[in-house]
Amino acid sequence: MPVQLPYLSSYKNLQTLFDKIGSAKIPESFTHAFLQSTIGLKGSIPPAAAVL
Repeated sequence: MPVQLPYLSSYKNLQTLFDKIGSAKIPESFTHAFLQSTIGLKGSIPPAAAVL
């Protein structure tokens, strides 16, 4: 049975994601809510959040 791996359909916001993560307070858990409220990113990044 093949394993489904997370992927990014677009990498245009990836640098912004890493920059904002680097300057943000360390969250208790890295969640979709953290990405939306603290980092301010939506869209193709959340499926990859489990890897980060």
